[in-house]
Amino acid sequence: MDDKQKNSLINSIFIILVLSSLIVNKLYTPMFLYVIILMSWLLFFNRLKFSKNVKKFSSKRKDIKKLKYYFLKDTTHSIDRNERISNAVSLNNIVSLYYFASFFLIGSIFYLLNKFFSVPLVIVHFIQAILITSLLFLLCSWIILLIFRNTTLFFICIPALVFVIYNLFSTFLIDIPTSLKLCIFLSITTICYFIFTRALPLHFLRKLNFSIVIISALLTIFTTVLIQSSPTFTEMLLNNEKILLTKEVVQEESTFSNKIKNFLTNEDVMNTINHFIMKEFTTEITNILSLISAGITLSFLIGSLLVSLRISKAKVSAKEKLYTLLISGNEIKYEKLVEYAYKGGEECESIILSNPECLNVIRKHEIMVSPPPKTLCRDKMKSFLKKLFHIPKF
Repeated sequence: MDDKQKNSLINSIFIILVLSSLIVNKLYTPMFLYVIILMSWLLFFNRLKFSKNVKKFSSKRKDIKKLKYYFLKDTTHSIDRNERISNAVSLNNIVSLYYFASFFLIGSIFYLLNKFFSVPLVIVHFIQAILITSLLFLLCSWIILLIFRNTTLFFICIPALVFVIYNLFSTFLIDIPTSLKLCIFLSITTICYFIFTRALPLHFLRKLNFSIVIISALLTIFTTVLIQSSPTFTEMLLNNEKILLTKEVVQEESTFSNKIKNFLTNEDVMNTINHFIMKEFTTEITNILSLISAGITLSFLIGSLLVSLRISKAKVSAKEKLYTLLISGNEIKYEKLVEYAYKGGEECESIILSNPECLNVIRKHEIMVSPPPKTLCRDKMKSFLKKLFHIPKF
């Protein structure tokens, strides 16, 4: 551990001890004053670093948009992917640090103002708006990082996220017909998938497109099993809730006369009533499971269609421009080849690499490019376990 790390550790321990002692002694006003001074110092001390990181992030983002990390030599395009993830991590670190520092600073100031003065309601709403806006920026940075790192997982989870959003407003949709509820759910899902497909780079979507085939097959199996198992769910629910008619239930009911009890305890009558109860519950659960299956299936269908449409549209445009460039006989620029390869995918890449003139241009510009070595699943697992169980040495 170097001197800088030692000083950082000592400062952290000192801050924790001071805050702990103030909380234990219930000195809340000095504690919030201490937090204001500490957070103000933290923001002021890191202002240049923050400005530098923002400029670095913006500069790298421009380079990524210009496809400066997209190389045809790199067949898996892992260089571009790693640079995008690295830039997303930088954004997440910037936003996280300044959100939490600002949150504690604004919260402490608000507490002290509220204690010694009567704060107008307008200021309260203004502070809340600032904190909510900052939180949204933080959530956006987390979501971007999650999308880049786990594209397929996020694609699968979108219907579940939409269901959570839908449930937040479910109280306003009680009297709406079921078919309209499904339409509202699918509309929100379509918007989310549209944003997802527009935000992701094309080579991420092409990689995802292969996974969609497997997802569709598994989804078909899942929905079939779900609907076919509705009688089992019905039986489990009826047994757990004790809804079926039994002799004990009839005898415990005090509102029935003895004549009615004798009639209901007849085995044939009881079996007939339970049969219709079972039938009604099975129908209800089958309808619910069918609705869930329809929602999930249509959600993934919409998502896969939007992904395919964006990929195919970009491919058609790239092929048209590439053929025009090759036929025209004009000077072939490396930047244009990269753009067409990015938009057109493997088909355009194979056309470019099979053309001797294009190949010479690529060799000239990518002479220093070396694709990163492929990491085996075993090495990935080892790296993950090391990070998981890493114990820092002091």
